[in-house]
Amino acid sequence: MTSPAWSDALATGIPDIDRYHRHLFEVFEELRFAAQGGTQRAMTGNLMDRLLSGTMEHFSQEEAEMVATGYPHLDHHHAAHESFSDEVVALLQASVSGATIAAPVVIALAHRLVDHVMTHDQQLAAYLQAVKPTTV
Repeated sequence: MTSPAWSDALATGIPDIDRYHRHLFEVFEELRFAAQGGTQRAMTGNLMDRLLSGTMEHFSQEEAEMVATGYPHLDHHHAAHESFSDEVVALLQASVSGATIAAPVVIALAHRLVDHVMTHDQQLAAYLQAVKPTTV
């Protein structure tokens, strides 16, 4: 399984959302590289911290926008955020506990991000562009 990377095919057309997504894909790539190369746990832990903080910041920003615009699928989108966040937290906890983070696990989680962007975030972006055309 190859690691997904940011591409224009993932762009939502909402600059803030796309900026966060690019950042998350960059961290995933660094984490995958570290996992494949057996990088020291300290570096992997730092990358996991960056992944978690970036994920939480992005989800918080997205959800604030959903609330502000009355997004009708907020509950469903929030549940998807919770599920993804739980996986990131579990991976961080495993790393902190001394477990080696395997590259296939990182790659699988990055693919989950692709799925989320292509479904939930594309749907959100279409809604935001309809109700707030100035966000693009």
